[in-house]
Amino acid sequence: MEPADGELIRRIRESPDPASKNAALTELLSRHHPAMLRTATALLAERSGHSLQPEDVVQQAIAEVLLEKLHLFDTTRPFPPWLVVVVRNVGRDLLRDEHPHAQLGEQAPAAAEEDDLASIHEQVEQLLATVSEAERRLLRLFYLEELSAQEVAGHLGVGAQQVYRKLHRIRLRLRAGASLCPQAE
Repeated sequence: MEPADGELIRRIRESPDPASKNAALTELLSRHHPAMLRTATALLAERSGHSLQPEDVVQQAIAEVLLEKLHLFDTTRPFPPWLVVVVRNVGRDLLRDEHPHAQLGEQAPAAAEEDDLASIHEQVEQLLATVSEAERRLLRLFYLEELSAQEVAGHLGVGAQQVYRKLHRIRLRLRAGASLCPQAE
């Protein structure tokens, strides 16, 4: 019987024997390499005009994050959703590094636009202060990290439908709060 991901991670972290650590790391990576490659392929397919290959993203994820930050992983949580987020974030970082200004557009915003953006940013910060830390985490995972409801559910230990219900309730409260905020003129 194959050891569970958590057991392999424990071996990588705690084994004094380098050969045992390497064997556990090799097994963990070979087990999840296809999913890592699928995630990188899907991410890169969404974007055009880059020279990255999915294998580049996977190798960078292994080198930068798994080898350096595996100690941060909570072994009571499922490993595959964490790994998908790692690969996505590394891929996004690599895409951003390749085209650092691609998301900013051709021109910098005018001063008036910057004031509007600052005002909007302040309003968003005020609204986010009205939700709990758990709700902010849910919003961050779904909207900023762009995880699916199923992936968010895996992180939070709830069902996908519960994620959708919570997001709906949070959005309703934020909309109600936004209608009370004074509008910038």
